[in-house]
Amino acid sequence: MIWVLYGTDSYRRTERRKALLTELVGNAPPEFALTIWRGRDLSEEHLRELYELPFLAPYKVVALLEAEALSKPVREALKKYLERPAAHTHLILEFAQEAKPSLPEAPGLVWEAYAPLRPAQVADWLADKAHQMGLTLEAEALSLLLETLGPDLHLLHQSLSLLAVYALSAPQKPLTPAEVSQALGLNPQYTVYQLVEALAEANVRRLLQILSRFAEDTRTYPWPQVLWHLRQFFQNLAYLYLKFSQRPDTRTLQKELDLRYPFQARPYEKAWSRYSLVLCREALQILYQAEAQHKGLIPGGATESELLLTVGLKLAHRLQKAQAQAAEPTP
Repeated sequence: MIWVLYGTDSYRRTERRKALLTELVGNAPPEFALTIWRGRDLSEEHLRELYELPFLAPYKVVALLEAEALSKPVREALKKYLERPAAHTHLILEFAQEAKPSLPEAPGLVWEAYAPLRPAQVADWLADKAHQMGLTLEAEALSLLLETLGPDLHLLHQSLSLLAVYALSAPQKPLTPAEVSQALGLNPQYTVYQLVEALAEANVRRLLQILSRFAEDTRTYPWPQVLWHLRQFFQNLAYLYLKFSQRPDTRTLQKELDLRYPFQARPYEKAWSRYSLVLCREALQILYQAEAQHKGLIPGGATESELLLTVGLKLAHRLQKAQAQAAEPTP
């Protein structure tokens, strides 16, 4: 058989390839049954080996990694092979690209796409992976991992591995956010989750403090990740103002916003009386302008650090203005 694994989710693509190799090689000696190639090093001569009979194994198993780097002559030779593949060879083709590779259909060919997971899917993946590793974490601890580390599955898996070691010396109970922070060396005071909490409370001082910290370390707190959470908060809040005349209860919020845990509704419960639809739209306009500036669609190029500070100051100014207007006595 032939498997074509493609997509930009390198973690799940790699895990699938490893699982396939383990299954296909089985108990056969790997040095005889398994061959691994890389696209940039491959020649047409290598492909002829696919027709050679296996030695000390029922099948020859070949994994071609980085297949997107194949030269044009080798790619053409591969297409010819796919038209008449060897029955005794299992071939895994791995492409680190989003688009489906341009290859002819062949008998026994299986396509598998690995696109990046959506945020809700990453949360499900993280919970499942923790369960597989025998880890029990409080819901807020899982949320802390997601908000702090982002959607990088490699980094999340590595962090779960460290937590599994930490849990060996901890009491048999769900790990708390504080324990997760201690084990991984995270600063729970400076996370995207805390940023959203500061917004929900309209806490201008705390908002600027967190964004200033983010601006000092855009490697840990990249602009796209921060922008996504800011925009999601204001978009969700605007949606709630449009749909409801009074603040919905926690269960309704969780259902309407497709939140995984009830506690994730807290920011919207806190923000309800502090914001308005107009203020949400103004905040979203600030974010859209910053995103356009980052992409070079409008003049005034800026670094990620400068964008974080600028957005923070603009949001703070707008919040202070709204608070001052609300404090004015009604004539």
